[in-house]
Amino acid sequence: PVKDEHGGPPPTRRVVLVWRRSFTRYEAIAALRNAIYACDLPGVTRLS
Repeated sequence: PVKDEHGGPPPTRRVVLVWRRSFTRYEAIAALRNAIYACDLPGVTRLS
């Protein structure tokens, strides 16, 4: 488990990707999603 410098739990963060329904470049959104999934984010729990 990840701890902060004093031994307590670290602050939480949420990474969210949103786009307009009218945005037609699905490949660009998919590339961003894949890049986020590929990041090493210790302590992160994937929601979906």
